[in-house]
Amino acid sequence: MREAKGCINSNEPLSIEWDAGMPDHAMVRLRGGLTVGAVEGYCEMLTEVIARGTTISVDTEHLDVVDVAGIQFLIACRRYAERAGKLFFLASPASGHLRRSLIAAGLIVGEDEDGNEETGLVDAFWLAG
Repeated sequence: MREAKGCINSNEPLSIEWDAGMPDHAMVRLRGGLTVGAVEGYCEMLTEVIARGTTISVDTEHLDVVDVAGIQFLIACRRYAERAGKLFFLASPASGHLRRSLIAAGLIVGEDEDGNEETGLVDAFWLAG
């Protein structure tokens, strides 16, 4: 994969890798924070990736903090990609900071006090990979 790195600032990098064997596939790797302070800078870069690629996977495993603006950003990117006829998905099921933020926001179910997964309606986007 060819990598083009873009940094919003030194604390919140975003990298984009294009697969040489599948030139329309991009892997977007998010590190650091996906917060209200970061998403504004990410918007232009992700819009360009969605315009260029037909399949965009997003690696969120190395996020240190995610707030509601970060969640909204991922939802907006997914909707933008779908309207453009593109495929936008998480590279793996939401985990770590993203999963905790999704549970706190009530967007996915979590575990009860005994560690059992609670059931309910879940958007498959967050748990597929």
